[in-house]
Amino acid sequence: MNVCDERTAVVTHVIPGKDPFAVAESSTLPDQVTFSLGTHRRVWKETDHPTVGAEVVLRDIRKVKGKWRAYHARFLRPEDEKE
Repeated sequence: MNVCDERTAVVTHVIPGKDPFAVAESSTLPDQVTFSLGTHRRVWKETDHPTVGAEVVLRDIRKVKGKWRAYHARFLRPEDEKE
């Protein structure tokens, strides 16, 4: 299993349903990253779900069964860009 640091990404798809999730793309990863929006999984740290085009911060990114998954996700904030 491969693990990556924190990355910023742009949401490309939001899939609603019983176990909602989102798909995001990052220029620093070779493939798309998925993350759960379900409250029971505690991955998405915000009250509102992201929309397509939203910039997000993904952490604890792991390659599982050939696909990238983030286990911590939140909206990108102005303080994230201060450096």
